[in-house]
Amino acid sequence: MTDKQHARHFKEEEPKRRRRERKAKEEKAPQRPAKREEAAAYPEAEPEDEDGFTQIADVVDSAAGDAWDDPFDLMPEMQEESEPVQLKAEPEPEPKKHHPIRNLIVFLLVLFIAAAGVFGYEFLESAQSVASSARAVAATGSDFMSSVQSGSTTSLSGNTESLARYAASMEQETESPVWKIAEHLPVIGDDASRVATLADVVQDLTDHVAKPVAESLTDVSGEQPFADHAINASVLKTYCDALADAAPSLAAARETVDSLGTADFAEVAEPLAAIQERLDTIGTVAGRAEELSPVISGMFGAEGERTYLFVVEDTSDIRSVGGAATAAAVMTIDNGAIRLESFEDLSDELVRDDVLTDDEQTLLGFMGHDGSFTADDAGSLPSFSRVAQVLIQAAEASGKTKIDGVIAVDPKFLQSMLGLTSGVTASDGTKIDGTNLAALLLAPDDEVSADTSFAQTASLAVNAVLSNMDEMSYGSLAKVLNAGVDEGRLLFYMAEDDEEKVLDAIGAAGSFAEDASTSETGFFLSDVSDTGFGSSVSIEGTIGDAVVASDGSISYDVTVKLANSAEDTDEERTLSAPGKKAEEPSTFMGFAITAPAGAAISKLSCDAASESDDELSLYGTDAWAGTFSLGPGESASFTYTVTLPAGADAALTLRMTPQPMAA
Repeated sequence: MTDKQHARHFKEEEPKRRRRERKAKEEKAPQRPAKREEAAAYPEAEPEDEDGFTQIADVVDSAAGDAWDDPFDLMPEMQEESEPVQLKAEPEPEPKKHHPIRNLIVFLLVLFIAAAGVFGYEFLESAQSVASSARAVAATGSDFMSSVQSGSTTSLSGNTESLARYAASMEQETESPVWKIAEHLPVIGDDASRVATLADVVQDLTDHVAKPVAESLTDVSGEQPFADHAINASVLKTYCDALADAAPSLAAARETVDSLGTADFAEVAEPLAAIQERLDTIGTVAGRAEELSPVISGMFGAEGERTYLFVVEDTSDIRSVGGAATAAAVMTIDNGAIRLESFEDLSDELVRDDVLTDDEQTLLGFMGHDGSFTADDAGSLPSFSRVAQVLIQAAEASGKTKIDGVIAVDPKFLQSMLGLTSGVTASDGTKIDGTNLAALLLAPDDEVSADTSFAQTASLAVNAVLSNMDEMSYGSLAKVLNAGVDEGRLLFYMAEDDEEKVLDAIGAAGSFAEDASTSETGFFLSDVSDTGFGSSVSIEGTIGDAVVASDGSISYDVTVKLANSAEDTDEERTLSAPGKKAEEPSTFMGFAITAPAGAAISKLSCDAASESDDELSLYGTDAWAGTFSLGPGESASFTYTVTLPAGADAALTLRMTPQPMAA
């Protein structure tokens, strides 16, 4: 090829070569935004030469990454001039800056998480320790009460030491920084505060209750409070005084613990509830001791001989506050020594007209008692203090000496007392003990021998109890006595006003609630036909929710259900009701419903065959009374509404005739 041809060929091929090179460069060029104005925001750099263009483009491409979506285009004017695009080199990326604040926050967060884990673990261990101590406090508190009741000063000292140890452990844990922090945390804070308060209460109880009581009872260690037909009044006085001194601290502790409410977590709720229960038990006993302490010595003849009428009620002939006064004996107590005369039946003794008030006579008439009233009829009055006064009048009218008071028990209570002894054997060989006494006392007359009649059996049981008092522990006797008072099976009346007030305060007087501050309604039942079915009658009462009216008065619906479990085969024991023909046998029952002072009874209804119901005023309060039939296998339901006046600060309670044979 000639030079001229070669030049021409080069001239033809040169543009092709340059286009290929340019195309190759364009494929390697960085992408740019679709819009030119966006591309203009990026700095331009002039390449040092065309060979360095690729290197610069690579730098730009590396810096931009995937931020640009469109291919990089040359500007139109540059395309026309066939000149490569000139870009400024992208500066080297600056090294990443450190952020000390952010790093500190991250560090603190990690540290907090670690600390929270450690705190949670430590608090969990502390909470478990406190819960264990609280459970031990509840158990030891029960043992402490048993020791008080049994007079075991050795056990009492050990119980006190244990309480002190558990109290110290609880206080140590709840005073720790971990616990103080926990009290301010959500979720667990409330329970942590409850436990801390509980620890303080336990410490106070140890210092102001357990230790003083233990020290006081050490003085009578080994002395038996009861002996053969005798009561050691000085020992009982010491016990009462010790508990009376502790009563204010116990009352304060009960109020504080009750204010804590219910805990959210079971680990706290369970020991808290247990301690509440123990405080309620010992608090009730201490409260009664506080009331009795000033008068107990005199009541047991330490200040002169006392004469009481001791009555065993026959609840087969059920009466408002128990049963008929079928067996009654004069009991004297001289400085603790007890003497019991023979039992007699006072139920047929006539009552003088001036002994019963007009309202009481009206009530008894509404309940089915006709004509002259007897001591048995007076048993239908809903106030034991008034029944006792009638019995005293009947006893004195029959030639008995002046009576200072009345003690009444029912068969179930007497059976519980006999159960504290080894029992007694009747002359016919019948073994009488804490399992069968009530059934023997309440058996129909045709099933009872002369040796096991009501009066004879009652006499054997009472004398067995008095003769074997040394077999009883103070604790077991106190338990039976408290249960008897709570259930209305043990009732006292004292002619001395101060003593009667004490008995009323501890709930042992069975008196009618005439105080406006006591919101108590009563439902009382009497078998006025004397069928002997009383022991077959079951009684169940319920009170509905309070309903507040616009005037502030508060109403409660009360329901009382009765059932006669006697079988039809017992029908020969059923007598005719007054005014009925002999061929219409029925258990003729009288009832009385009483309202609290200032309250009213309304909407009374009964689904049994009602003979009558009448409204009257009794002891200045609203009352209703009437009769109905309740034969073998029959049931009855009473419903009524009690409306308390505005401002009543106590919820309605219900007192009923004790269920004769209930455990």
